Order: sequence, then C-alpha cells, then structure tokens
Amino acid sequence: MVSRHEGSDQKYRSTNLYQVLSYLQNLYLVENLREKPAGMLLYAHPGPDKEFVPGNYKLCGFPFRMETVDLSKPWKEIEDDLLALIPQESATAV
Repeated sequence: MVSRHEGSDQKYRSTNLYQVLSYLQNLYLVENLREKPAGMLLYAHPGPDKEFVPGNYKLCGFPFRMETVDLSKPWKEIEDDLLALIPQESATAV
C-alpha cells in the first residue's frame, strides 16, 4: 500500500492487484472450478497516523478482500487476527 502524499487518500499498487488476479484466474482455469475463487490482499497496517479501510471488492468478477494486520501487536494477537480472516467454510483446511 502506498500513499499519494502525506495525509492523502490511500491507493494500492496495481502490481499487487494484478498478481492476485493472475493467481485467481489460473486457479479457476487449471482446476476447472464451477465458482470463481475468492482472493485477499493482506498488507501490514500502515500505523496509527494512517487510516486503512478494509473492503470487499470484485476483481474481474472474482470476490476479493483488502485487509491489514497490525504487526506491532504481540504474536498471539497477530495469529488470532490472521485466523479470524479465514472464512469459516475454509477453516477446516487450516
């Protein structure tokens, strides 16, 4: 994640989005899936002076989430935060 300038609205690196889209498209085509798989782009939280608004989007028809993790927290809290990002139907694969 990058900012345009100090205090500006956030923007995202298009290369990150294209890479995730490539993974999703290849998974969908190679595995011959009936439904499009969901993806997530996970950033380190930018800090208390910057705001990040997580969101759900469609990326070329693929469900897609943008999230952050606060790496300044104790490891156990980071682990809990990461596990909370996994949809319940996928939790058995962990």
